[in-house]
Amino acid sequence: MKKFISILLIFLNIQISYAALDTEKSEFKKFIITAYYSPLPNQSFYLKWNYEDEIILNWAWIRWASGKWVYPGMLAAPKTYSFWTKIYLSWIWVWTVDDRWWAIVGSGSRGYDGDRIDIWMWYWEEWLKRALTWWKRTVYGKIVNENENKNYDELSLEKFKIWKVSLAKVTPKENIVPESIWKNSKTEDIKKAQEIFAKLGFYNWDIDWIYNKLLIDAIADFQISSDLLQSSFDKSAGYYWTKTKAKLKEKYTAFLKNQEIAKQEEAKKQKELAVKQEEAKKL
Repeated sequence: MKKFISILLIFLNIQISYAALDTEKSEFKKFIITAYYSPLPNQSFYLKWNYEDEIILNWAWIRWASGKWVYPGMLAAPKTYSFWTKIYLSWIWVWTVDDRWWAIVGSGSRGYDGDRIDIWMWYWEEWLKRALTWWKRTVYGKIVNENENKNYDELSLEKFKIWKVSLAKVTPKENIVPESIWKNSKTEDIKKAQEIFAKLGFYNWDIDWIYNKLLIDAIADFQISSDLLQSSFDKSAGYYWTKTKAKLKEKYTAFLKNQEIAKQEEAKKQKELAVKQEEAKKL
């Protein structure tokens, strides 16, 4: 309850702060907002029934039309909008245009009475559900010009993250397993991955902080041993997706727990031995 009240107070504070911006002479326009997500292999369901057809619908998940990697706060807009245009959408926040495709059209096309804008949700089937739940909504907003940028930056998405708080699952502050393992992951995550898989017996090479075939094979071997895949020829082999991450966290947590138990038992044995040695000296 306290968490809800805190979020509500922050949200109300932001709405009051935005009130001044909303009353500016800049005319707000009508947008038709839809939502999309990025599919991953091994989801339990897809809108188009399978992963191959899903990525045709949603494009590849790596880069979008502007050439940027996907990120929270990204929009797909009609071709009349330049890349990196910032759009303030009432109660949703300020987003940036970095994607476009043929179905995202301007007002008057395909029956839309406002420019269609697509907001990118996140990866995996949970965000497909959220995108479908969102469906189509009418939202009023405006293009943010350079003079207004500073005002919006002071209430930035990074500072309050209302969108992520309201929709996303809260990520633990400390995760014992890497957040991501792929070629553009942080070197710290790659190092952590190599160390964890080494401790679990799947990686027997140098800890060199490099994402390479040896680490990919270690992930695939772990997936097979954990019954996540049938063979290394599976299309998902070596990819660190949600189920793999969850299983790695489960097994590594158990490993650490067993290590702690062994450490405590060893300390107990050493203490008992010291007592016996002390008693022997008194004889």
